[in-house]
Amino acid sequence: MALFAHGSTAVTSTPSQPIPTSLKRAVKGVRLKAAAGNGQTVFVGNSAAVNGTAGDPNCGFPLAAGNELPIDFNGANEPANETSIYCFAPSGTQYVHWIVR
Repeated sequence: MALFAHGSTAVTSTPSQPIPTSLKRAVKGVRLKAAAGNGQTVFVGNSAAVNGTAGDPNCGFPLAAGNELPIDFNGANEPANETSIYCFAPSGTQYVHWIVR
């Protein structure tokens, strides 16, 4: 088995899971990186309700072009696994690169 899996996923205005659910559960965590060429901020959340609306509890974490977000699965407050992560883009098609370790 490989030490990690990686890929890139298109993100649109329909919240979706950037990491394929066919992968085995991550042991340590996930790192997301918004593509440097993105023209819009991508929002990362823990449900399909992520919407990018400021002030809304489901806004999500903003990930501007070129920025990274590491998510560790070591503590009690982290997502259950990589399939608990959703991404949303306000318009157009943006891209998120990911690595699961």
